[in-house]
Amino acid sequence: GGGGGAIELSAVGAVNLLGGSILADGGNVQNTTETGGGGSGGAIIIYAGSSVNIGSGTLSAMGGGGNAQSTYYNGGGGGGRIAVYGTGAPVTVPGSIDGGIGSTGGGALGTNGTIGTYNAYAAVTF
Repeated sequence: GGGGGAIELSAVGAVNLLGGSILADGGNVQNTTETGGGGSGGAIIIYAGSSVNIGSGTLSAMGGGGNAQSTYYNGGGGGGRIAVYGTGAPVTVPGSIDGGIGSTGGGALGTNGTIGTYNAYAAVTF
């Protein structure tokens, strides 16, 4: 499957995701005769000049699945990366960065990705 790509959201002030979803999920293996693996999860990065409020929104950078019905060794794609930079109180990020499932033919699970929240002025190394 295809990779999840990258999404960057930058704001001078606050970021409020009060509903809805921001998705950078990897693609699944499409059929039982495809021999590739699931696509890796992409990246979501949010920069806010002040606070970040995720609310009931969802961020997702999950790895794609290896088609559970396939007899090939379709591995799942690895989970992606979600990073949120803001100021003020730490924010809880309701996100999904799980690795994709493997096929029943013996494909491995994709490894999970990472979620991080950071003070906007802290030095961060990826």
